Amino acid sequence: MSLRTHCPRALAIGHDREAALMGVMCSVERGFFEELAREFTSEMHDLLCSKKRKYEPQRKNLHTQMRRGGPVAIVSSISAALAPYLGQSATVIAPAVVVTVTLVGRVGLNAWCATYKARRK
Repeated sequence: MSLRTHCPRALAIGHDREAALMGVMCSVERGFFEELAREFTSEMHDLLCSKKRKYEPQRKNLHTQMRRGGPVAIVSSISAALAPYLGQSATVIAPAVVVTVTLVGRVGLNAWCATYKARRK
């Protein structure tokens, strides 16, 4: 259902939490959420895919955190979760998890950056 369908109901039934939320959403200028999504996506592209100075401190912080053990926690958690289902120890599974997470992350990021870059033009 569209927001337009919900607006009269939302305004008529003020005590219902869902209706109150819809009432707030009805009062927001049309196109606000679409514009917010566009701007958010643009800023994420600048952070993850560009070398703009605007996000240089955040990128440095992200790299520092990743070097401090972020990937170790992720790989350990995934390996420990998969181990009982695969009948192997988490230690045996960990290298495959590292390769898979690295490849999926790199390929996914490259695909997202290329797609968004093409859309921006």
